[in-house]
Amino acid sequence: MALVAYRAGEPLDEEKLRAYLALLLRVENLGALFGSGASVSAGGKEMSEIITGLKSDSEESHKFLSSKGWLCSDAGGVNVEELIGKVKTAIHFYENIDRNDAEKVKCEKVKCEKALTSLERCVLRAAKLEDDFWTGKPENSSNGNSLEDYQTFLIRLCSTRQPGQPLPWIFTLNYDLGVEWAAEILGININNGFKGTHYREFDPSTFDIGYRNFLSTGQAQYDVHGVNYVKMHGSLSWRLDDDDTLREISSESQISAINRFLEKRSDKFPSFLVLPSIEKFYQTAGYVYGEMIRRFHEFVRKNQTALIISGYSFNDSHINRVLESAMGNPTMQMVVFYTGFNGGRDSLSGVPLLKIVHEKLLPNVTIVGHDEEVHFGKVAKMLPVPAIVDRNMEELKKLRKLIEDATSSEKTQQPSLSDNTTEESENDDK
Repeated sequence: MALVAYRAGEPLDEEKLRAYLALLLRVENLGALFGSGASVSAGGKEMSEIITGLKSDSEESHKFLSSKGWLCSDAGGVNVEELIGKVKTAIHFYENIDRNDAEKVKCEKVKCEKALTSLERCVLRAAKLEDDFWTGKPENSSNGNSLEDYQTFLIRLCSTRQPGQPLPWIFTLNYDLGVEWAAEILGININNGFKGTHYREFDPSTFDIGYRNFLSTGQAQYDVHGVNYVKMHGSLSWRLDDDDTLREISSESQISAINRFLEKRSDKFPSFLVLPSIEKFYQTAGYVYGEMIRRFHEFVRKNQTALIISGYSFNDSHINRVLESAMGNPTMQMVVFYTGFNGGRDSLSGVPLLKIVHEKLLPNVTIVGHDEEVHFGKVAKMLPVPAIVDRNMEELKKLRKLIEDATSSEKTQQPSLSDNTTEESENDDK
């Protein structure tokens, strides 16, 4: 089936959609939201595939979680992060319960801990991407082209920025390093909320700092390419120190710990991922998660804002609340690429937020489907290829056209050589 797009109940063909996207990329505040589907072409797995991996990683844990009824899914599938939250809550319960059957409680706690470790392994395996990326420059890897879609999206997103406009924002729910590696290949600066050179620690005030090239002139007049990159659920390259300081470390330094965990030579989870837990809003995880959500909420409430959504399943209640609030901003335009949408209301039955948008005919939200037509790679290629525009050159072109028009006008008014010859001949005859 061909691409399907609707805004305010009116269908858009692909040509109109591309023209609309070209306009959106020129707005003052430009951003994107990525879900797990955006990483598939880079070697990542969607969250729905993690449960399948759980059974092969530990059939015992899969049976245990099924017996608890925690693997029962609705139309949208199992929310892995909510599942991990349930397991962590159960562990906390068993740690603090005071019962006579202590042996049984201890046994249940051990099963929950094993299930948690298995889930974490599956999440990590899904987000690891290509092995070669971890040990050297991404462009030198044997499969560097797997980052092509990210590169296409980044270069088209950044190149539309005009001098004086703020950096674009990318908000992601993914843990992988695909965007960082793609940006390194392109030479694009990533501002991800960490400061420092050798000891990089989390400081959200860095999101308020931009880059500017004051020396660029001629046809290369541009601001420094860069993006504000907000990883709302954490990252494989983040680590929590013993003093609760959140640090970012190089992928090359992290890969050995990740491999030990994946190969079951260690049960210590090596990365810092903001997954649900009962102490979520009271410890470092809560602070980081809260700050990231706040930045997202602030962005969508700004005037003249555009948000492109790709690969997101709409299973995160916190993100959905922010998006629902954002739809009340009349100057905010949102384009949602959703694989399950085929133009009919029934295709959105599992996504209440989008179904409401489609039924209410909101003019500032465009929903685009269907299936492979809106996979991330095709979304990236829908964005316009920007032309390099230089203000001085544009002024020269205008001046040149004025001169050409004036010259052309003079030639029209001036009698031609043949006319003069004819006139002289007539006078001689007389």
